[in-house]
Amino acid sequence: MSNKTLGYVLVVLQILGIILCSLPFNNTKAFTWGLFLFAMGIGAGLVTIYFNHPSNFSIYPEPKNNATLITRGPYKYIRHPMYTSLFITMLGITIYNFHYLNFIGLITLTMVLIIKANVEESSLKKHFPTYVGYMAKTKRFIPFIF
Repeated sequence: MSNKTLGYVLVVLQILGIILCSLPFNNTKAFTWGLFLFAMGIGAGLVTIYFNHPSNFSIYPEPKNNATLITRGPYKYIRHPMYTSLFITMLGITIYNFHYLNFIGLITLTMVLIIKANVEESSLKKHFPTYVGYMAKTKRFIPFIF
């Protein structure tokens, strides 16, 4: 399977995971602190978008031809802040909805984001000669941890 095809498959699976996390299968909404995580994830995503160039942004794991390597803002600490913010957002929604199908969606999304990060990093190493050094200085998803 080509990287481009794999990228399309991963995006479709990512959207499926987001949908499963978001659908209100359970209407009790007892865990409202999930909304706090949702808001944190949205805020982190907005900060990430602020520091990333619009010409860089893509939902596919391959870098655009004219992309530049961003190493400031949240990218100073983690290589995939948008994936982290998406996970936090969907974790909040999953907790808020609190149904096993939402948790299946979150697990699906988590696996897809890890695979996308692997594919993306493989491409970024080829696209940017300094990426391996950047990887050595930063964590993948959680600052100072992972």
